[in-house]
Amino acid sequence: MKRKLLILFLLLFSVFCEAQERRITGVVKSTDGVTLIGASVLVEGTKVGAITDLNGNFSILVPEKAEKLVISYIGFLPKVQPLLKTTYFEITLVPDSKTLDQVVVVGYGTQKRTNLTGAVGVIDASALENKPITSSSQALAGKIAGVHIAQGSGIAGDDGAQITIRGLGTLNNTSPLILIDGVISNSMDVLNPSDIASISVLKDAASASIYGSQAGNGVILITTKKGTKEGKSVFNYEGSWSTSQITKNSKPKMITDPIVFMTLMNEARVNSGGLPAFSEEVIEQYRTPSYRAAASTDWFDEIVKKGVIQQHDISARGGTQKTQYFMSLGYMDQKAIILDGQYKRLTTRINIESQIASKLKVGVNFGYTYGNQRTPNGSITDFSLLSIMRGTPLNPPHTDDGYLALPDNTTLPFTGQIQSGNPLAEYESNDIREYRNNINGNMFFEFEPIKNLKLFGNFTANTNLDSYNGWFGRPVARNWRYKEIIAAPKSNESLGSLTGFYGYGRLQQQSTRSYRINPYFRAAYKFSLSKHNFSILGGISKESNNFDWISTERGRFESNYVRVFSAGDPSTIQNSSRLTKNAIVSQFGRLNYDFDNKYLFEANIRRDGSSRFGPNYRYGVFPSFSAGWVITSEPFMKKIPAINFLKIRASWGQLGNQALSDDFPYVAKISYKDANYVWGNTVFTGARADSYGNPDLHWETTTMSDIGLNLHLFNSSVQFEFDYFDKKSTGILYNTPLPLETGFSSVFTNLASVRNKGIEGAVSFSKKFNKLTVDVGINASRITNKILSINPDVTGETDRYIKGEKILTRNSPIDAYYLVKWTGRIFQSKEEVDQLPHQFGAAPGDLIFEDFSGPDGKPDGVIDAYDRQILGTQYPSWTYGGNINLRYGSFGLSADFQGIADAYSYGSHEYFYPTFQGSNIAEHWLNRWTPDRPSLTTPRVWVDNGPNTDNFNTYFLMNRSYLRLRNLLVSYELPKKLIEKVSLQNLKVYMSASNLFTWTNYQGFDPERKREANSRGGLPQTMIMKFGLTLTF
Repeated sequence: MKRKLLILFLLLFSVFCEAQERRITGVVKSTDGVTLIGASVLVEGTKVGAITDLNGNFSILVPEKAEKLVISYIGFLPKVQPLLKTTYFEITLVPDSKTLDQVVVVGYGTQKRTNLTGAVGVIDASALENKPITSSSQALAGKIAGVHIAQGSGIAGDDGAQITIRGLGTLNNTSPLILIDGVISNSMDVLNPSDIASISVLKDAASASIYGSQAGNGVILITTKKGTKEGKSVFNYEGSWSTSQITKNSKPKMITDPIVFMTLMNEARVNSGGLPAFSEEVIEQYRTPSYRAAASTDWFDEIVKKGVIQQHDISARGGTQKTQYFMSLGYMDQKAIILDGQYKRLTTRINIESQIASKLKVGVNFGYTYGNQRTPNGSITDFSLLSIMRGTPLNPPHTDDGYLALPDNTTLPFTGQIQSGNPLAEYESNDIREYRNNINGNMFFEFEPIKNLKLFGNFTANTNLDSYNGWFGRPVARNWRYKEIIAAPKSNESLGSLTGFYGYGRLQQQSTRSYRINPYFRAAYKFSLSKHNFSILGGISKESNNFDWISTERGRFESNYVRVFSAGDPSTIQNSSRLTKNAIVSQFGRLNYDFDNKYLFEANIRRDGSSRFGPNYRYGVFPSFSAGWVITSEPFMKKIPAINFLKIRASWGQLGNQALSDDFPYVAKISYKDANYVWGNTVFTGARADSYGNPDLHWETTTMSDIGLNLHLFNSSVQFEFDYFDKKSTGILYNTPLPLETGFSSVFTNLASVRNKGIEGAVSFSKKFNKLTVDVGINASRITNKILSINPDVTGETDRYIKGEKILTRNSPIDAYYLVKWTGRIFQSKEEVDQLPHQFGAAPGDLIFEDFSGPDGKPDGVIDAYDRQILGTQYPSWTYGGNINLRYGSFGLSADFQGIADAYSYGSHEYFYPTFQGSNIAEHWLNRWTPDRPSLTTPRVWVDNGPNTDNFNTYFLMNRSYLRLRNLLVSYELPKKLIEKVSLQNLKVYMSASNLFTWTNYQGFDPERKREANSRGGLPQTMIMKFGLTLTF
């Protein structure tokens, strides 16, 4: 009986519950009738929801008082469906075309992404927001396939990145053309990252050829933020405080114990047939606890410190239907990681455009950047870790009364070459300041005389006004034990004999001014004939560049405190100056055609005339053609609803390059330097032939083909992009050596040719799971680089150029290493030395090398330069990157990754060679080979050159492949109900970090380095921790 009553009660309860809820069913479709799988159906204001099944159907129990459903799906606009009395709904979602209809900035205009037939990579402002980016070029790291970013330094004011697009296509400057709001700029780092709205990278000839002779290395188009038509002003403030420190990889681990240093130095000298540098008496004296503690100096910790960065950016944007504006002001104070270094940057930007008449719009984009940089040890490009690694652990940094301390070579003598300076001398005594002013602006008009015909006029200018003030002081340094020595009862030493001399003071000042003026005019007309759509563009341009530089210096300053030229010795004065200019005149055009947005075609052409070439070869023509097929516009693709966009494209085109250090290479020039002569008893200023001109010099030409594919799946929640390209540069401008009897060392000629082939791929995933939004993307590229010839008139292996450990030769990549191969073994006995191929001076403990060849092209039993092989290259074959963005409610998390593979670096001198020129010794030599402890991996130590370094070899070749967590960001947006009480639209707090982790087997310093990085060391990279907030009101 009780059981029946329980069943009855449960039935009544379920009926009651059902009365409180009702079941709603339905189907979700797109506008073309395709059912949508996995669409979210949520009862507004609740957590009650459902997901559509494989047929787009859903079923959901909704509360009785529920009024609306919210339906959403990736790639479609969300829809709010009122709940009527009916219980079944057919819901249609409208595609959100922003992904495919996104407007992309291209050369002299914009295009919809869906209509692009070229290879263009795009980054928007969200990729830069709140990241610990101190220079704008850092924003590209790991973001776009085929674009390699190498930040060579973390030094304040010099932390911009080197940008290379689709490999090394020339033996000259490989930097891309950069335009900021249509203004040509030498660097994108003059911009405040907070002012950037989007970055477009034109990678192939089809997209870049409209820039002709300056586009051979690719083009970067930067658009800054603009105003809005919303009728109200919106203010945004971002403030942040950061700390910076050297990355773990960047610190050289040097010996800091004087006893260990002296023992290794003595051992190296004996191994090399010399006498010990330090006697046993001196070593025993340093064993005294007070001496040992005083001399155990880590010079790196004395010079490299933690830096502090503060940034403040405020902007205002708004406008009306007729006039829109954006204004910003930014300030950054960056305390360097190097002792007393600092960089201050002030930026301002004003962008205004106004519809002053029904058919006429005018505007201006104006930006100004001021930089004030202090680096204590010389020009920023001179800084490296060398002086730190040269510092030996034989003295403290300072004496007890504050003087710079020097090793005691008076009562604790040493013999031979031992570095006896104090690395702090140049840091504490020098004061080097650089002041940079950059002004870039673009005044423009847009006039539409008739419908669809637009005339554009632009006047752009870019000015750099820089000054350099370098004070190289006269440090006062003394023997670190000078008081003790003078106070000794039988001492005959004077203070003068215990004081080191670093030379007199020197003052240098430089001024640099450069001006680029570039007016251009273009006309664009669009029209349609039924489903045939046409767009025509034509224009003219003139660019003029002026550069002047002056330098003066004077030496023999007696005082460290009087820093005016009149305090120096007039006989030491040195003056130098340079004045030059160049110009380009151009005509360009473009034709775009599509049939029903399905079949796409584009043609570009540009004709450039450059003052850098003689009359016979002054002009060059650079065409390109590209086509695309949007396959998903075909009727048969409707049967494959999972594919919502598929496009294949192909292009061919030619680009140019005229980037030379000489603005007049086609004419012979004279010089007044080193040309004085004596007539009688008087010295006269003379002139001499300085360079040999080449009137037949002409453009480098890069011919590029590209085949690409774009694929979007599941309403663009998954996107693929793939490209294959073949890029060949011919007529490369090369400084060809001349016979000495000509009186000239070299002349520029069009000789070399280089080929790059590569593949690029990118895939992204974006989906919303209730409150969680997931965006993930990865990209990668592989590029093979090959020199086809240096001088086509030379045959075989004679067509090569060897410099140090590198070689330029046919069928090998640029920056290839030319080395003797280490076998991976070390001589363990005298018998082994005698039995294996002869190595001059070899002994047990030395490296064993491969006998690869000889004078006759065969192994000859001798290890020498004939045994060198091409083994590895500095430039990476693989570059890759990725990003993860997660958002849950008000919380955000993002991570950016960057990496390279199949790239190498050669280590030499102070860190990699033991005892180089008497320098300190790296800790890795503690594992060296000795008779008592033979090593299989590390040879014995030596001084100067020896059997291990007589030939450049692979023992010192290191794989610098790495994967780096470039940026990590965690953010939180405060609830709007809370911040509206204080009249704020948005308040976000965040924490971010850069270079947090690096995965690598690289044995040198930081594996990320610029192409021209020195093999002796490098510049330190930094890890930055940033804390900040953004306010919108």
